[in-house]
Amino acid sequence: MIQEPDDGAVIALHWGYPSQEIWVREAGSWSCAIHPSTVDWEYLVDQDDELVLLIPADQDRYDAGWRDGRFDLLRSLDRTLRQLSDATHQHPK
Repeated sequence: MIQEPDDGAVIALHWGYPSQEIWVREAGSWSCAIHPSTVDWEYLVDQDDELVLLIPADQDRYDAGWRDGRFDLLRSLDRTLRQLSDATHQHPK
């Protein structure tokens, strides 16, 4: 089993999806704003999704990650648009 983080830890389930859940460990239990009760670590580990441990960082790291993520997205869009353009402008043999 995955080792349980200490109090104050923050994890996410369904990270990056509209249904993501942010869980915080306080006094040995896990709580989430959208769930009315606390749960234990085993409950979270047993979910059919990976756990993402969220780690705080300084503003420079956040900015760099945000910038890199946007550039990755732009490169992906550019690649897709070029593929569509190439497919559209191919001459029949």
